[in-house]
Amino acid sequence: MRIFSILLLITLLLCARRKTVEMVEPVDSLFQKGIEYLNQGKYKEAERIFNKIIYQYPGSSYLEDAQFFLAETYFKKRDYQLAKDEFSFFLKNFPASKYVEEAGYKYAYAFLLSLPKITKDQEEILELREFVLDFKDKHPNSVYLPQMDSLFSEITNRLAQKEFAAGLLYYKAGEWQSAKVYFEYVSKEFPDTETALEAKYLLGEICWRNGEKEKAKEIFEELLEKPIKKEMKEKMRKYLQGM
Repeated sequence: MRIFSILLLITLLLCARRKTVEMVEPVDSLFQKGIEYLNQGKYKEAERIFNKIIYQYPGSSYLEDAQFFLAETYFKKRDYQLAKDEFSFFLKNFPASKYVEEAGYKYAYAFLLSLPKITKDQEEILELREFVLDFKDKHPNSVYLPQMDSLFSEITNRLAQKEFAAGLLYYKAGEWQSAKVYFEYVSKEFPDTETALEAKYLLGEICWRNGEKEKAKEIFEELLEKPIKKEMKEKMRKYLQGM
């Protein structure tokens, strides 16, 4: 009876050990499951899987992939603040990765979308601007260059919008000279932005109000050749007809 009990105990221990071993899923299988969840839009499950690989398999060859796809999971679910943070971590820790260009573009995109449209503190957007310029310098032949050029244009326009907003406050208060300083700055420093066109239009109006009719005429005639808003073009034509 005692021998039977010992054999039963050994059998139970072996079964428990076998069960424990079977529960440890191979990392490659785990990673593929994470990719499947991501492709199916099951972001919570994908996030759990990639985090598990990162924290439970730190020496795995899948660590780099898991970190990239964790960031990609946040990016696809439009949690841009977390996507920005995870892509930033990835770029710092895997600078030679095959994903580095894609991660760089998605980091910049998530960074921009995590920022308010116009903010008093421009430090972050200036940081992003430097990152985009650095990316373009390091990867002149990147397939993501057109997207980065588009992001750079948006960043430039946002910088212009801040200065324009300050000028608009003075303009609405009737402080023409102070408004003129801001509008001239926007027109000169950000000439290729939509905001610069609007600033130049208001600059023309200020010149008109100040009696600088020839200067206003010059500005309006130039703007009529630009892709400016229809209502502005109509106003400029009325100004010119009244000369």
